[in-house]
Amino acid sequence: MRDVDWLSGACLLVRRAAVDRVGPMDEAYFMFNEDVDWCRRMNLAGFRVTYVPDAVVVHHIGASRKRVASRVIVGRHLGMIHYFHKHHPTNPVFAATADAFILMRAGLMLAQNALKPR
Repeated sequence: MRDVDWLSGACLLVRRAAVDRVGPMDEAYFMFNEDVDWCRRMNLAGFRVTYVPDAVVVHHIGASRKRVASRVIVGRHLGMIHYFHKHHPTNPVFAATADAFILMRAGLMLAQNALKPR
């Protein structure tokens, strides 16, 4: 067992006291990054985020090599932007630059996704 920065939201066991103090996952995220944000908030509130290697959970990440909906790729990247702005407030020019790089990454992933078989 060891403490970590974050764990996949596919399987988290959280004490009610922690949820009551930290609050629920941020609904502004679309399917990705909410677990990273929540674990960060848990850590900041003084709770430990602990990886337990004896726990067994099967979560087939990317089980399909076929195309994914474009809205999923875009939503994931908008979540990255939301996380960055929420936890790293900075100079507006730097923030806009970071946003541009994240959106560029989204564009590359959309293009790569379009080349996959249906």
